[in-house]
Amino acid sequence: MKSARVTATYESPLRAEQKAATRQRILDAAGRLLEDRGLDEFSFASIAKESGVRERTVYRHFPTRTALIESLCEWFQKRIHYGDFAHTEEDLIAKPQQIFPGFEENERLARALWASPQGRAFRLSDVEERKAGIKAG
Repeated sequence: MKSARVTATYESPLRAEQKAATRQRILDAAGRLLEDRGLDEFSFASIAKESGVRERTVYRHFPTRTALIESLCEWFQKRIHYGDFAHTEEDLIAKPQQIFPGFEENERLARALWASPQGRAFRLSDVEERKAGIKAG
């Protein structure tokens, strides 16, 4: 007799919160490592150790180094309060005053992120959206 495999679709708000907290913990640890040691010692193993999770957990959340760096760039933008793209001339003029203090507070991390090829690719990924926002304003 064959046994049927039943997969239940169970959604747990607690599990979702735990998953989000683990992801945040990994990103925070990755940010600290990147800031302290740069990209040279930036590995999944070192991030796992710093965050207190297993290396395979880091890979579950971020399957590739590029995915991790892209998420770290997004995490960094939230940290410096980057906000939305500028859509008016006034917004464009005000933007540096809004975000530069965050760059100064996180200088080493900003340099490490912006100096990486992944960081550059992330920045260039939304150039057209930024241009469109400026043209629309």
